[in-house]
Amino acid sequence: MAENIIHYCVPNMTSVVARSASQMLNNAAWPFVSAVADHGLESALESHPALTRGVATHQGRVINPMLAAHLGLPR
Repeated sequence: MAENIIHYCVPNMTSVVARSASQMLNNAAWPFVSAVADHGLESALESHPALTRGVATHQGRVINPMLAAHLGLPR
């Protein structure tokens, strides 16, 4: 309890509306899946900055700067 408020967090609340949640996930991911399928990974990463920000490792290297720093690895 903080500030006399009970905070409640359940990470799997989307399971209550599983079909809708699955459709929303598909709608959000589809443009990126389609770009990779149509143009290949390298081209999709170059043309979609949001996709690039979601990649943690690539070609055997950790490329996400925050993850690399956390793990003490070079980027």
